[in-house]
Amino acid sequence: MKDKLFTITLDNECSSHDIYSANLRDHLSNKNNLMLKGQLFVVRCYAHILNAVAQDVIASIHGVVYSIRESIKFIKASSAREEKFAEIALQLEIPSTKTLCLDVTTQWNTTYLMLLAALDYKQTFTTLETCDDNYNEAP
Repeated sequence: MKDKLFTITLDNECSSHDIYSANLRDHLSNKNNLMLKGQLFVVRCYAHILNAVAQDVIASIHGVVYSIRESIKFIKASSAREEKFAEIALQLEIPSTKTLCLDVTTQWNTTYLMLLAALDYKQTFTTLETCDDNYNEAP
């Protein structure tokens, strides 16, 4: 392993990885086995970093996300509501072919897709609110 180890990638969720990685880096640096004295030895998992950033952004617009989720739940609760929503979108000549779907709250990419679809149908949600007395969650 001598002169062959450049970097390690650690799971950000591990609470004690800072201690272990620092100890390992110090041990290997003392033996001069690390390039750049180990400055690049520990690399955070970029997928976890991206997920954390995305979750923070979603949290900052929680009210909007909640309203869209509730709107989609309302529409998907009955086929009559889905038909009414589709009819309104057709009347408004909404060019989108996207399908409204609920997100999986732990997977930011599904929230992103839900928001993209909802954005296309923004005017449809507003019109539905004026047509249906039971609907009052327009985002």
